[in-house]
Amino acid sequence: MSTSTIPLAHGAANEEWSQPYHGTVAMLALIVAETAAQEWSEDALFTLYRGAWPYRTLKRADFDTLVTMLAQGVNTSRGRRGALLHHDAINHVLRGRRGASGR
Repeated sequence: MSTSTIPLAHGAANEEWSQPYHGTVAMLALIVAETAAQEWSEDALFTLYRGAWPYRTLKRADFDTLVTMLAQGVNTSRGRRGALLHHDAINHVLRGRRGASGR
């Protein structure tokens, strides 16, 4: 299994997350799917994934980075696009955005 570093999309060019690539893509998809199905507290969702064997060594900072990427989306010339979840940083709650479930 090869490990690759994935540069963060939200402008932090020097930050990288070292994790098996397929694990990172799966984690992004799982976060979107879970938050599209129901509202989650940040801590509860992090604990859920830490309990799964592939993510047993997941650091909270890495999880928070992925959540930020999904909540911020991508900046384009037409503004911000592709935010797949809503991150309520005050109450520490994650919710899926409309259309994020892929249905």
